Order: sequence, then C-alpha cells, then structure tokens
Amino acid sequence: MGYISRCLACAVFFLAFAFPTSIVISGEMSEQEKKLLKLYFSEDELVESTTRSLKLATQAAENIIVITSEDIERTNAKTLADIMNSITGVQVFMTGWGASSSALYIQGSEQRHVAAYLDGVLLNTVGSNAVEAGSIPAQMIDKIEIIKGPASSSWGSSLGGVINIFTKTGVSFGKANGTLIANQGEKGTGDYRSEIYGELGNFNYYMTGGKMISDGLTPNSGNDGRNFYGKFGMKFSRDMKLSFTSLYADADRMGGESEQMNIRMENPFKKSLQTASLDIRPAKEIKINASVRMSNFYVRSITRRRSTGVDIQNLSSKDSGYGASLKASYQSGMHNAVLGTDLDARLYEDANIDSGLKKQKRWSAFLNDTVSYGDIAVTPGLRYDHVGTANPYVSSSLGIAYKASPSTVLRGYMSKGFSTPPMSYTFARTTVFVPNKDLKNEQVTSYQVGVETIAPKYFWLKLSGFRHDIKESITTEQVQTTKFTYANKERRRREGVEAEIKTLPVFDTALIFGGTFMDNQNLETRKVQKNIPRYTYDAALKYDDKKSMNAMLRGHYIWWEADAATGGQYNDTIFDFIAHKTIYKQKDSKIEAYGSVNNLLNGKQCGVGYYPNPKRWVEVGMKYFF
Repeated sequence: MGYISRCLACAVFFLAFAFPTSIVISGEMSEQEKKLLKLYFSEDELVESTTRSLKLATQAAENIIVITSEDIERTNAKTLADIMNSITGVQVFMTGWGASSSALYIQGSEQRHVAAYLDGVLLNTVGSNAVEAGSIPAQMIDKIEIIKGPASSSWGSSLGGVINIFTKTGVSFGKANGTLIANQGEKGTGDYRSEIYGELGNFNYYMTGGKMISDGLTPNSGNDGRNFYGKFGMKFSRDMKLSFTSLYADADRMGGESEQMNIRMENPFKKSLQTASLDIRPAKEIKINASVRMSNFYVRSITRRRSTGVDIQNLSSKDSGYGASLKASYQSGMHNAVLGTDLDARLYEDANIDSGLKKQKRWSAFLNDTVSYGDIAVTPGLRYDHVGTANPYVSSSLGIAYKASPSTVLRGYMSKGFSTPPMSYTFARTTVFVPNKDLKNEQVTSYQVGVETIAPKYFWLKLSGFRHDIKESITTEQVQTTKFTYANKERRRREGVEAEIKTLPVFDTALIFGGTFMDNQNLETRKVQKNIPRYTYDAALKYDDKKSMNAMLRGHYIWWEADAATGGQYNDTIFDFIAHKTIYKQKDSKIEAYGSVNNLLNGKQCGVGYYPNPKRWVEVGMKYFF
C-alpha cells in the first residue's frame, strides 16, 4: 500500500512540475490564455485581513491566501477542518473525520498560536487558546483569508497566524434563492443542509441550517450535530448599513478510543455567537465600523473505561464573553490607513480552577497604514494589547510589496508579535499539573520574503521563505516527583520554505502543487521539536469543462515528526477523488449530483495511534439550486 501510494504521489508531482515546463516552449500565450491565468493572479482582488482595511492583494506584504466559496464547494468540505486540510502551509490534526475534534497549525506553529475569527468574533477558547475547527460548518462561509505568520500588529495574540472567515450575505440577489443538499456516506455518515437568501427592498437576509451525523468512520467517532446560521442586513442609505449575525451549533460527539489503554472518549459541545455591526461613510475618504459581539462555548470531556463503561473523568468547561470594536479607515492619495480599538471580557469556568471561574479583560489600540507610491506599497503597523491575565505587549510590523512587472510581485515583511498563555495553563489545577500565575506572553520576531508571478508562461508560481524566532516559549517543567507546571523557558526557531504552482488548464485540466518544509528547532538543545508537523505537500489534478462537470484527484501528506510513543502512522499519502455533474438545468434552477471516494488507496495518515484516519469510504449526494 505505502509503495503504491508513494508511486502515485510521485507521478502526480512529476506532472505538476514537468507539465508546465513542457508547454512553456510552445510560443506566446493567446489573450484567452492570459485571461485564464489571471484567475490565479488578479490585480483587482481585494483583501482585508492584513491591515483590517480593504486593499489590493498585490499591495499585501504578508503571506496571505484567499479561499472562496467556490473552492469550498468543489471539495465537498463539511467543516472548517475539511477546508483547511488541503491548504498549503496549514496543517490539521484530526481525531477522526471532518466533524470530529480537530486542531489547526500554521507553518508548524503550536495550535494555541493560531487565531481564527468568524464575523469578527474570536473562535479560540481562552482555556486552551485553540480553535475547534471541526465544530464550524462550511455552508455559511463565503471567503476565508489566511495570514501565514504573526499578525499581531492587526489582530493581537496570533503568533502563528490568522484565519479570518467571512460569511455569506443576501445582498445583490434580489428575490429569494436557495440550495438544498443531501449527502449520504458509509457508516451512517450523512450531511443534510439548506440555505435561503435574498433581498426585500433595503433588507437582505441569509439563513442556513444543517445536520451532520455518523455512526463513526473510525472507532468511537460517531457524531450527531446540528447547526444554524443567520445574517440580516438593513441598508438605510448609500452610506449607512446595519447587520446582525447569529450562529448556533452543537453535537453529541464521540472522541475516539484506545484498546491498549482501555479508554473511550467523548467531547460533546455547544457553541453560539451573535454580532451587530454598523457601517457609516461620513465622507468619501472615511469609513467607520462599530461592532459588538457575544459568544458562548461549552464543551465536556468524558473518558470512560472501554471494558466497563465506568467514568474515569467527566469534566466540563465554559467560555463566555462579550466585546466591541471600533475602527475608522481613511483612503486618499498615497494612504490607506486604519485606526481602531478592540475590547473584550471573557469568563472561563472550569472545575479545575480553584474558585471555579476566572475573568479576563482585554483592550487594545492599533494603527496600520498602506502607503502606495507607484509600484511600491509600504505597510507599517503598530498595536498595543493589555491582557488582564498576562503582561501587556506592543506589536509592530513593517512590510513592502513591489510590483516588479505587470506579472510579478515581490514581498518582504518583518514583525514582532505574541500569543497569550492559555488560562488553563495559568489557573487550572489537575492531578498532574499545577497552575503558574506568572506565565508571560510568548513573543516572536518574524522575517518573511516571497515572490508571486505569472511570468513563466502558462503557470502561476508563488515562493515564500520564513523565519520565526520565538522567546519565552511555554513548555512543561517538573516541580515535584509526579507534578508538572508550565513555564516560559525555551527559545525556538521555526524557519522554512513554501512553494505553490498552478497551471493553465489544458483539455480543461489543471495541475496544482503546494509544499511546505518547516525546521522547528529548540535553540536551547538544538533538537527538532517533536509532535509538530515538519513537512507537508498537496497535489491535485482538476478538471472543469465550465459547463456541467468538474472533478478532482488530490493527494495530501503530512510528516508529523511524532514521538514513537504516540503510535503515529503517517508514511502514506491520502488520495481523494471528487466529482460534480449538473444533471438538470433551467433558467432559475439546477440539480447537481456529486460524490467522492475518500482515501482512495486506503492509506494510513495519523499523528497519534488512537486517532486513526478513516479507511476508504464513499459518499454521494444531490444539490438543488433555486
């Protein structure tokens, strides 16, 4: 199995490199070919996450990637974990399938270093500082912007990077439109969703609801989940609009098992988020946004004896809070500046905390600008963060993007950033760990360079290099014979390279390759850090006739650099085949059939032995658009 998998991976990767090289000598590109290639390199594409103000993507100095709703739809992704699992530079640790508990890493970071936002609400829990990616449904997502590397001068605590999720709206759709989706797979796995959106005068709406169920594609990984999301907007005038959003999701979710350790785990959860946002444009050059938010995360962690069903551990934690943001952007002449503030109050409830609960209050002020002069855009940034449970921190950044030609952008970026210690490290006491109330922020100094180009004929190329020097890194420290704590003890360095290639379609088929190598070193011991991804690669053949059918064969691999004791198995590349076919189409409606064969070659790819990846499984479904 491993040999066949590696051979197929090598064949796809060879084509990804050899194919564009073989056609580059065939002459000048036609205007149609140039137009198609612009799909990968758009001079008009806008991004917001880098400075928190809309700007041209070609002016962004950071290593940023944009994922659209069309990209998401073609992969049959069900959750945020599914979406992230094939993105170059992002690594996902799954405990089962897409709806199982999942952790995110960017460029080999710790999961607590990655910040994720949905409609401006931080998705990280203050207890662990981690993002529960398997609990975020995919249907409502319109676009995702991912900043790889520290983004603290705009977002605060985000030493590893930021995942910023923008949701769908009903704007510009007129009458009611909608989608009905039904998907059925093996082991009782099903995904049933619907959405409706449109406008009624100056009022617009978007609503979606769904249910994800499974008897378990891996041992004890069953799921029974529900979700609802709504976004409602009112346009009072050309220069003023108001919007409200609300998300609710819950699941009775199994968490895997270990026959050797005689345990079985469960981690059911409930999650809700609400926001209100007001946008005003008092002058042509000035935009003001004011928003408020509220969130509640509740999760249980249950461990039982596999043989008897007797509880070993039954814990629950709740993370609730509210916050507000105010920002003003100014765009005129050379400048695209934004000035703003964030305020948040969070309450962390956990039985392992001495008093049962702890509060955290944060406030910040930030100023970012993009100064454009001809083909050069310079981006300075500064932010002050006051964190009630750790030391204050000033983040800074300076970037430059140079449009060397109409087809090439060069980038350089330097920043200082931080990540706040998880509150469970600071306040929670267990039978093994004692809290450390003196924990400080982990700090990073980051350097990044990159080039993005369509100068080579017939393919788009993006190359990036990074180095992140981390001090005050948190690690475990033994304080008694059987007791440990967390301490700011280590210096670490994460450095590496990324490469991405996408070819022009030939016979409606394009080739895509992305790879990341990460050297994650403890500077005290000069040893490579264990249980953190070291290198990953993704490759795909994509077919799209632009009429009624698209299909994709993709391969995904991660080397987890795991300790032998974890029992990880990750020698195989996981291949999936996905296809969509329109079988009925009228002016205002269509029906699409789709299906996928997941883990085509039945490979093994897991960082921990008792969280195996699913074996080969098949799913089919139908979509009705109206």
